[in-house]
Amino acid sequence: MTQQPPAVPTRRRLGVLLTGDPLRTAAAMVLDATVVYAAYGAAMLLRFDAAIPRQNGDFVIRVMPVIAIAYVVANLVFGVYRTMWAY
Repeated sequence: MTQQPPAVPTRRRLGVLLTGDPLRTAAAMVLDATVVYAAYGAAMLLRFDAAIPRQNGDFVIRVMPVIAIAYVVANLVFGVYRTMWAY
């Protein structure tokens, strides 16, 4: 009969991903999402010379929340928000 390791509480698991000041971490997440939105918007404007076709614009508007959330989650998983830059 093998023993399983004790379950780690959910709060402790999240604590590994989110350390430090929660307000600063939330602000960094919002800033990252804003930068992703701005970058994709600028790329669309440059790609279509500021005349974005309606079909492409509608698609980007639908997909952007997924892209921004994926970006923030990836940063969270890889510890970007744990190690804030000192400079």
